[in-house]
Amino acid sequence: MLIRRAEVFGLGPADVRIEGGTIIEVAPRLSRKPSEEVFEAGGGALIPGLHDHHIHLRALAAAGQSVRCGPPEVNSAAELERALASAPTVGGWTRGIGYHESVAGKLDRWKLDRLTGNVPVRIQHRSGMLWIVNSRGAALLGLDDLRGRPNSIGNLPASTLDLRPGTEASDSQSGVVKDAPSCSRTDDRAPVAGATPGIEYDDRGRATGRLFRADRWLRARLGPGGSPDWAALSRRLACYGLVALTDATASNGAAELAAFERAAERGELLQRVIVMGSQSLPEPAAARIERGAVKLVLDEHELPELDALADAIRSAHASGRRAAVHCVTRASLLFALAAFEQAGTASGDRIEHASVAPPQAVAHIAELGLAVVTQPGFVYERGDTYLRDVDESDRPWLYRLRGLLRAGVPLAGSTDAPLGGADPWVAMRAAVERRSRDGAPLGPDEALTPEEALALFTSVATEPGRPSRTSPSSGWRVVATGRPSQEIAAHRLAMAIGPGRPAELCLLDRPWKEARTRLGRDLVRAVWTSAAGPITPLDRDKHLFQVVEK
Repeated sequence: MLIRRAEVFGLGPADVRIEGGTIIEVAPRLSRKPSEEVFEAGGGALIPGLHDHHIHLRALAAAGQSVRCGPPEVNSAAELERALASAPTVGGWTRGIGYHESVAGKLDRWKLDRLTGNVPVRIQHRSGMLWIVNSRGAALLGLDDLRGRPNSIGNLPASTLDLRPGTEASDSQSGVVKDAPSCSRTDDRAPVAGATPGIEYDDRGRATGRLFRADRWLRARLGPGGSPDWAALSRRLACYGLVALTDATASNGAAELAAFERAAERGELLQRVIVMGSQSLPEPAAARIERGAVKLVLDEHELPELDALADAIRSAHASGRRAAVHCVTRASLLFALAAFEQAGTASGDRIEHASVAPPQAVAHIAELGLAVVTQPGFVYERGDTYLRDVDESDRPWLYRLRGLLRAGVPLAGSTDAPLGGADPWVAMRAAVERRSRDGAPLGPDEALTPEEALALFTSVATEPGRPSRTSPSSGWRVVATGRPSQEIAAHRLAMAIGPGRPAELCLLDRPWKEARTRLGRDLVRAVWTSAAGPITPLDRDKHLFQVVEK
């Protein structure tokens, strides 16, 4: 295929020839070969395809069959009751997502009973670490029969499990960790999957309906559900320009990997998928499915021994993989850095979230050579809540961007969907504007240029936040000033579009000079992935596509 009259970073108007999924030629003007298909770019910017470096695909697919239970859609107990009453049931259950205490306070089974009928209901806190079920749901799950099992929380007061960002046990920015490889004080070994969830009980020995880190157990208890609609989800994400996805679900193992491989083999996944997960995650066999880092989850209320976390990091390195450590509080970040100091680091090791990163932590991250995978979209989506709930002393260090780049930390972007919105353009715009949904500034000194925001979503999976080591042969020059800048970001983007590079591309409907002032998914005109292209949105609101298979 010949893409004609595209605006290529660093080169200006150019033609781009693709053969066999690889860029073959880039030049100001190329002659069409006999029978070669031509795609007229019309002067639109041709940028590298986007990579969401931290997403949860199975949970995102399930979110499409769930009712929203938190802001901005639901903001009061009355609105929650109406939302649950009108929600469809799937497998006999009503499934809710995105709950936050600002809606109706701390939920338990009895409070939820007053908002629901006799239909079993389960609602996920927007942190991803907590499920709440009503009494009908608790009975079906047999929660009262599990009293005293290993890992149950017992009668720990829920007030000690504060779900606000930056506080003890905070996980408001966490990934959907599905139980493992969580580190806990009860297990001095490297994190492994557990069989029993943290079930909260009151002082009378009754299950409260609150389940902590119980996703895998809950899925097993509920029984087999239907297969996710991978094709619809993949096409929706392609509409945003996404050509690669890192599934950061900590408990991914052989079964989850096999599901991704089957979807890829059936042609349902248009993107390359990098699968993080447990230490036991096998090497994939299917094309376009890759094994990623070992995911290690830290919960501040249940930190492991330092030696245990260091051993888990060493074990990841020994198996030829990298370590990705989930840190959403100041204390958990400092703890993780101490473990990396003890275990040693490898290129590609990463901190997930770094939600609260004070200057001394940023300096240590840079010294260790770790990358940070952040979620700038939370500044927009949750900024108003952060401004109410987060200690004033922590607010300058929330979801830092400029400060990390200035320190020389490799920085990559993600959405953490479904805990955040899945649109990477919202995250890019938030990185530039640093404003909440209501327009309040949050960390304006951390703002990036549009080029730097775009670059967050264009680095390779194995080296998040770092420019590719492969330079094109077209004469582009990378300016090495030792500090991030708009110029370096633009050159890095240019390096991704050159002969010999994968043809994973995103074409915008206008030149970059115009696009940079209004970052949004409606800019995307066509996408080329490793499986198909061009993918052209026919109806952006309904995620309809015209796809030409390779």
